[in-house]
Amino acid sequence: MILVEGWAEEIILPAIAQGMGKDLTAHEVSIINVGSTAYMRYAKIFMRQNLESMGCKVAIVTDLDIRPNDEDGRFDAAIEAEKRTNITAQVDTTNYPDVSWHIAEPWTLEWCLNESGKFGDLFKEAVSKVHSRTDAFKKKDGQFKTEDFKAELTNKLRKYKINEEGKHESVTQLDKVAVAYQFAKLVKEAEIDYEHLNGDSAKYLIDAINHVCS
Repeated sequence: MILVEGWAEEIILPAIAQGMGKDLTAHEVSIINVGSTAYMRYAKIFMRQNLESMGCKVAIVTDLDIRPNDEDGRFDAAIEAEKRTNITAQVDTTNYPDVSWHIAEPWTLEWCLNESGKFGDLFKEAVSKVHSRTDAFKKKDGQFKTEDFKAELTNKLRKYKINEEGKHESVTQLDKVAVAYQFAKLVKEAEIDYEHLNGDSAKYLIDAINHVCS
């Protein structure tokens, strides 16, 4: 079982699993979209007090949700560590190897996919298809302008941008579900090396699939 907090993960994970050659249905793996961070109460169902295994692997896939600083666009490592500790403390899996955490770092699923060496280009293509009128998401001379793309994605994930006066201005949010559908379609058609992922920002998704299919 894979517990997720949103539609995007529910759409994308089966496509990645298919690319890995792992049929979630054949492995009797369900993806449960709890629609929030209420996955804790569901995960604890599979954690017996006597520590005996229930024979069901559970992966909890969630965002860390630490935004970059407005001033320099960087992430605060201390805040990241504190947030991660607070999240994992809600379900202590120390004595329950069947249940494991898989957390996007340092922000969201979409941020990790954009930064991924394996999925970055496919994600950009998906975003470009959905947000075709956004100039920063368009290809220039046949390729995406990485920094412009990243800056615009940051704005949409933040749901605001910083104007010349240093004030917040609302922006159109990223259509995460539509992007997820496009991305899943591209992943299914692509040839991806899933074996060498050390250091890749999307590795937590691969790890979650491997855990429940092991």
